[in-house]
Amino acid sequence: NTAEKSWLHLVAGLTADRRGRSDVARSLLEKAVLAADVDDWSLYLALSQLDRIQRRRMAQSVDPIMGRDYQRQIAAFDRRLAKTIADREERRARMVYLRAALQRADIDLATQRSLLEKLRVADIENSDVLISQAYYAAMDEDWGAALDYARQFLARPGRTSAGKLSVGLLEPGILHKQGEEAQARERLAAYHDAVMDPWYHSLSGCLLDPALQAHVTAKAGESPETLLTGHTALGLWSEGSGDAPGAIKHYREALGSYMDHRIEYDFARARMRRLRQTSP
Repeated sequence: NTAEKSWLHLVAGLTADRRGRSDVARSLLEKAVLAADVDDWSLYLALSQLDRIQRRRMAQSVDPIMGRDYQRQIAAFDRRLAKTIADREERRARMVYLRAALQRADIDLATQRSLLEKLRVADIENSDVLISQAYYAAMDEDWGAALDYARQFLARPGRTSAGKLSVGLLEPGILHKQGEEAQARERLAAYHDAVMDPWYHSLSGCLLDPALQAHVTAKAGESPETLLTGHTALGLWSEGSGDAPGAIKHYREALGSYMDHRIEYDFARARMRRLRQTSP
């Protein structure tokens, strides 16, 4: 995310400056400043270091023309920073309204999805919104859109995170639900081979081999997080297998985690309600 990019550029800029590469350091620190939010410490640390490099450069300048040119560069960057901060504050105000609207209990899925789309437009670099869009589309049984959002998220570069692990398992689950068995197993096998997290490795393994499910479901009860993520994944996989009663049972177990701040919890609750309405 942008905060992480800011910190990475800050550290790289400090390292470059320590090695005597002032021009490289200046460029990296400017990127750190422009990526930072107004509440991020990286903004003020980078600005302080940037000011120090600029003062040092001006003190060392012996050519008046080059000195004036450097001052113009500084002024141009200051204008760019002021505009970036103003734009970010305007965007933040829009996002506060959208996030508040999403928290309302009286809005339907269609409205929630519309608000999420507006939120993504307002904050295009926020990958977490894509996660929500994938799950909300799946709640709404818009499986094609859910798969598209999931793949957009997974295509974004970045470290392995809870979101990557969750959506990486959601993708084959959606394919299985759509009846794309060959693709589902192919993506699930690739996920199983690549994932390093022990829990998600075991969970994906039991989806590939149902004989392992009893062992994995027993382990799911070891923590609220594994209870939620495990039974949510098993619930969706049961749906894809046409086992609505089994899916409802898994979703009910997932809700027993009480982790209602997680998107998987909302998904399990919505899918359980939908299945109860449509199952005989």
